[in-house]
Amino acid sequence: MICKRYVIPFFLAPWLLTGCMEDFNPDVHEEPVAVLNTLVCADSTLWAQVSRSWMLSDPLPDPILSDVEVSYAVNGGAWLPMAYNPERRRYEAGYVAREGDRVEVSAATRYGVVSASASVPRGVVIDSVSSASAVIVDYNSIIAVDEGQFVYGKTLRVYYRVTISDTPGERDYYMVGGNVMMVDPVVDVNDSELDWISSASGFCIFTDRLFDGSSYTLSLQSDHSLTWVYPDRRYVDEIVVCRITADYYRYLASLYKKYGTLRSDLEYYGFMEPVAVFSNVSGGVGIAAGENGVARSFDITKLVVDAASGL
Repeated sequence: MICKRYVIPFFLAPWLLTGCMEDFNPDVHEEPVAVLNTLVCADSTLWAQVSRSWMLSDPLPDPILSDVEVSYAVNGGAWLPMAYNPERRRYEAGYVAREGDRVEVSAATRYGVVSASASVPRGVVIDSVSSASAVIVDYNSIIAVDEGQFVYGKTLRVYYRVTISDTPGERDYYMVGGNVMMVDPVVDVNDSELDWISSASGFCIFTDRLFDGSSYTLSLQSDHSLTWVYPDRRYVDEIVVCRITADYYRYLASLYKKYGTLRSDLEYYGFMEPVAVFSNVSGGVGIAAGENGVARSFDITKLVVDAASGL
């Protein structure tokens, strides 16, 4: 799993610690570009968000475009209009996407016509789920000092093993989310950020490169502090496993490279070439992505309360 660690190479340190400051106001006249984003999910209504790019120097811009013509087509059928929803600030259609659908979306804006397409991938098959738990000492939580000694809090750690079945003969892309964290041992031998990316946003994406066509058991865990436990509160763990499109994977991977690594920090200071965020939109930028997943919820209220009572 890729962990973000700030280590500045020694040969760059002098440049970061010393230097001259000078105001620089480039004469840049950047024309806005239309942005189209849509995520096509199985059993969900179609939606799309249309906006524009803006300069960082623009004062508090509102990039959302609410007055454009947006239409969609499913599996090569007729083009139908999408209506703007002011509460969600996006365009929506009454159609509910299904597995295997290929959806095209087009928007005619004053910055040009943008279009993109995405398909709904096959669903994920979860063969089995098992769990175990343990109470551990949380050395990041100091709850008291007793005679000069720190008293640390306790955490209930729940371990999950989720077995999925992969489709043979083709590259598949996965995303795992929910309120759990990936701690899979395959990370130790799959040390490429293009094959396995963990995000602080609460999801992990990976390919089936190491288990193509076979069953594979994912290792996940969740932590629940036992310092403050409320018996009238429900404690629920949720595990979401999705199969995503290749373009969605490339888009998320490019975001991680640009904003989630040491490379992004070096890019900010001008020591690396900028990373381009992946886009599959014609006539502009953005992403048209597809996903199909399954969610499992586990009520662990009794487990948490019993663990807290036993301290």
